[in-house]
Amino acid sequence: MAGVAAAGQTWEIDEPGYVFGDIYAHWLAGGLDGANGVPAASPDDVSFALAWGFGLFPGSVSFLVSETAPSSGFYLSQTDPDSGPSLYFSSHLAITEVPGVPEPLTGPLLIGGVVGLVAWTRRRGPR
Repeated sequence: MAGVAAAGQTWEIDEPGYVFGDIYAHWLAGGLDGANGVPAASPDDVSFALAWGFGLFPGSVSFLVSETAPSSGFYLSQTDPDSGPSLYFSSHLAITEVPGVPEPLTGPLLIGGVVGLVAWTRRRGPR
């Protein structure tokens, strides 16, 4: 693990449950614990989870796996203790701006309302 997780980003490194891990149960419950639960003396059967929690808005989420460490941001890494190569897991959340809803033209609406009141008053006639 490197960097700081962004707001809404969760993660967990754990054994998938064959011997001691709970990552699968956390994933199903929708709540990763943000911790590395794999003891240094037992690096076999490691699993990773990286997720985002966000409301409904236009945007996109990218999940990346690379042999090159990201130059910035939060990422997880796994190194094979026998051969040495590493894999890097990262993600990015891009929020698309929603264009503002234009306000109705208040001038024409106001004029239309006044014209309507005048016409209604003339139709009713004098009292």
